Amino acid sequence: MEYGFKYYMKRNGCELIGIYNALKLKNNYQPLSEIALEFEINNGMVMDTKLLNTHPSFSRIPSTSIGANIPSGYFGSNPFAIRRYLNVHKYKNEQTTSLSELQSWAKPGRAFIISFWNDKDDIGYGLHTIAVCVNSNGTITTYNNGTKNEFNNFADIINNVSGTFITGYYMY
Repeated sequence: MEYGFKYYMKRNGCELIGIYNALKLKNNYQPLSEIALEFEINNGMVMDTKLLNTHPSFSRIPSTSIGANIPSGYFGSNPFAIRRYLNVHKYKNEQTTSLSELQSWAKPGRAFIISFWNDKDDIGYGLHTIAVCVNSNGTITTYNNGTKNEFNNFADIINNVSGTFITGYYMY
């Protein structure tokens, strides 16, 4: 499925796929195409300094509301726009930018959406967003995360790619 002007969802739509998968984990269904359309028409693709300063390379730039709307889908979506989508559709959630706080919410049966930079040293590797569920034995299963999808905690997911945590959502 294309996202934006000419970029494919599998490469640049992970925030949308993360929402879709997390909703399915909570036994809710929303067509992926409708999630994508809402992000495109509601500025969910705005890349701003709030997002950029979550990467260690850009941590010294001030966080402002200034953003650039990138309608082509080249950069994907802004993970901070996930909360707006969830709230508009009345999906109960909590958001944090603290990995330790997110970990404290990890209990069996819970579903999450987490976003992280793929490489703490090179922003050029981009960011990724995935859906996560905590299994009955406490292990974490990830969806849309490439080849490895079983972890002991959220930090292991981020460390697996030498990345940096951006934000996480607990869906309840």
